[in-house]
Amino acid sequence: MKGSGRSWDADNDPGHYVDVEDNDSVAGAVRFNALPASQEAYDAALHAAGTDAYRQGYLPYAILDGWEQLRSDFAYLRVDKGSVKALDEQLILRDIGVWSHFIGDGSQPLHVTVHFNGWGDYPNPNGFTQSRRTHSFFESDFVDKNANESEVAKLVAPHSALSDPATLLSQETVMHEIERYLLQTAHTVPQLYTIEKSGGFETGSPQAVQFVNSRLAAGAAELRNLTVWAWEDSLNASVGYPAVPVRDVISGKASLKE
Repeated sequence: MKGSGRSWDADNDPGHYVDVEDNDSVAGAVRFNALPASQEAYDAALHAAGTDAYRQGYLPYAILDGWEQLRSDFAYLRVDKGSVKALDEQLILRDIGVWSHFIGDGSQPLHVTVHFNGWGDYPNPNGFTQSRRTHSFFESDFVDKNANESEVAKLVAPHSALSDPATLLSQETVMHEIERYLLQTAHTVPQLYTIEKSGGFETGSPQAVQFVNSRLAAGAAELRNLTVWAWEDSLNASVGYPAVPVRDVISGKASLKE
């Protein structure tokens, strides 16, 4: 939780955002549609450009890590029995709860842009606000007063199913989906600032309300899709040590060693 302490905050706060530039890169060094496979490699690429993952944010990897953890949770849920299965269920609820915060942050445009507290020191031909209040006002006051759960539900897109649930889902496929989701959010940043400039967030205009409901719906759809993917792909996972395939445990071909 934010505010837990200096060390915790320094390590974890950058996982809630990523500073995407207007050319769809991070610090001009990493193309956002071709992110490195690991946070370590991402950090190394940023170091070469004179910055690092802690200054630029590492939200894509926070989401990917959470997905991999959930997939593992589901794998054990498939094979465990009795009281252990009940513990698995509690762990899954806890892990989804933590992970959903990061996915929700990914639906908030100001968590996926260099223009996170006002437009900042960048070309600004549209005269967008420089107010640092914009970020907190939009995601707290405005959402609290204007978001409508029933309207959000209407805007949630249909589930995006795996093309072949029987085939092990590659990390690259999951990361490409995360990239798509976060870039879609990043591309709504000018729209957000245009609404702010017109006073829409102050007055609660229909356009502003529609915007926030659609952003919340995007986050809900991504959470649902990735959760289902984790469940479906957990059947292709392995569990225990030495690792044995989940399918073999379920079929009785192998047993899970304690």
